[in-house]
Amino acid sequence: FTKWSTTIRSQLKKQVEQNINSDDLTDREKAVLSSFAGSIAAIISNPFEVVMVRQIYDGSLKSDLRRNYGSTLSGIGRILSEEGSSGLFRGLNANILKAIALNSSLTIPYDYTKEKLWHVYGDMPFIAPVYDILIIKLIGICIILWSIGISSFWQYQN
Repeated sequence: FTKWSTTIRSQLKKQVEQNINSDDLTDREKAVLSSFAGSIAAIISNPFEVVMVRQIYDGSLKSDLRRNYGSTLSGIGRILSEEGSSGLFRGLNANILKAIALNSSLTIPYDYTKEKLWHVYGDMPFIAPVYDILIIKLIGICIILWSIGISSFWQYQN
């Protein structure tokens, strides 16, 4: 999902910047682009997530109820033959909403951090992949710590 979303977002951003003759989009425009990219990536990746969730859930079922998908592709094939294409897109609405919320909320801190690192270290193409990895890890850690804080707060309130 992440690779699809990132690729779609970067392509959309390039197209928009070319069309408006500017390379500086507002935070709102970046959030809208990343939300759209996330929804497209959710649609593309949903069949794989359906199979993944079913494979994980199979372990908790009785042996006669298990699906026993051999692989992701065999799972997709079985779902298509047994349930039709609608089976591959179960939970799509929730997946799209999750992708929109995730992408739009991560865009602003990601772009901000990336721009600050660029100002400090300049344009070094060999370090660009490291930027992405470091930024994503840093933002992920911040979100985990924030969510732990919120869940702890709610536990103590109730």
